[in-house]
Amino acid sequence: MSKPLMHLVSLEKLPAQVMREILADTTRFKAERGHHTKPLEGKTWALIFSKSSTRTRVSFEVGIRELGGNAMYLNANDIQLGRGEPIKDTARVLGRMIHGAVIRTYAQQDVEDFAHYSGIPTVNALTDDEHPCQILTDIFTFEEKRGPIAGKKVAFIGDGACNVPISWIFAAAKLGFELRIGAPKKYQPSAEILKRAGGNIVLTEDPLEAARDADLLYTDVWISMGKEAESAERIKDLTGFQINAAMLKVAKPNALVMHCLPAYRGKEIDEATFEGNAQTIFDQAENRLHVQKAILNRLVSPRDFSSTPPAPVVNSSNNVTISAASSPTKINLRRPEIMEAVQAQVLSHYRSDLVERIRANGNVVSARGLTIKLAKEFGFCYGVERAIDLAYAARKSFPPEKPIFLLGEIIHNPEVNDQIRNLGIKTISNKPTDEEMEMLHSEDVVIIPAFGTE
Repeated sequence: MSKPLMHLVSLEKLPAQVMREILADTTRFKAERGHHTKPLEGKTWALIFSKSSTRTRVSFEVGIRELGGNAMYLNANDIQLGRGEPIKDTARVLGRMIHGAVIRTYAQQDVEDFAHYSGIPTVNALTDDEHPCQILTDIFTFEEKRGPIAGKKVAFIGDGACNVPISWIFAAAKLGFELRIGAPKKYQPSAEILKRAGGNIVLTEDPLEAARDADLLYTDVWISMGKEAESAERIKDLTGFQINAAMLKVAKPNALVMHCLPAYRGKEIDEATFEGNAQTIFDQAENRLHVQKAILNRLVSPRDFSSTPPAPVVNSSNNVTISAASSPTKINLRRPEIMEAVQAQVLSHYRSDLVERIRANGNVVSARGLTIKLAKEFGFCYGVERAIDLAYAARKSFPPEKPIFLLGEIIHNPEVNDQIRNLGIKTISNKPTDEEMEMLHSEDVVIIPAFGTE
């Protein structure tokens, strides 16, 4: 199993193994629609959109609801973002109220900043730089119809420097297929992008050469959102870069034709070719729902928490350092100077640095004082989701023979308790017996705190 996925902001940053796992999960979510688990139950996700949308908005709203969650649509112009509030401020507010965010906007940096400052799972639903959910959907659709994409030839025809082909470029290097981009010189991706991505990418100004022997012909609109002022120039420059019957003749006989929609017939694709391949194109549109459900599930479901040990947490005011050690050490969090340092860190990195370090490493021991204090005074607690995450983290971080206890009988869901116990982790009530107390006092145990312990 790969490392946990905290956000999906870019295909450039998404490991190939995680891409493969998402595609595999999609098959299950599509087949089991209406009967699968509801990992978002009780959670609220916000859709923060600065750009208009049909497929993206509907597929995410439906997907969140089918996974048991609540979807909240926020048009950027209707909230303080539209009046100039910095994205990092919006992120830090919403991060305390919602459980995840789907963002469709112009600047890639806005999505990355939101993910960083909010500390909650964040999905890039389209920026000017990338469109990761769309390309994962396209690859799923291709493989659903033609088998593995590795070793195949994909031809993108049109504006080769926009977000869709850029995401195709990053995917090609990771999944091992050849990508050909047929575009005028000024609409070809930059050398910097190609260098960053690697892989087998072919650029040509001859659209028929790009399409020759292709397994997939793909196009997108010539005039992306935000480029309307360039409409006349773009139509003039890109005329001739159209998927049509002539292009189909040079592609492989069973080549698929895809379009991420909306389609402008007579420009990037002609009417006959679009309608002749409508089944594939609308299967592709439907698959946005299933792929995005797999992505959302991946972001919230517990996974193996193997990662490089994080840097120490330092409080500069009193120079106290709390390190995440490679093996557990007893930390007396009731010592005032350490409590002060920990509280300051949690308050300044709420749902962010400290929590993610705990989840990533699992080396939290004898932390009852910490969670009691924070639960009572600052409204911070691990709860069911955090307890499960910490259980997975601890089991991954420590050897099988290491005793691990979840302290505090605050989880009343038998299914959740069974999950934790199946990991070889014992749950201890908030009124432990003498025998349990003796086990907890051992120097060689890991104690996962749960709020409500005494």
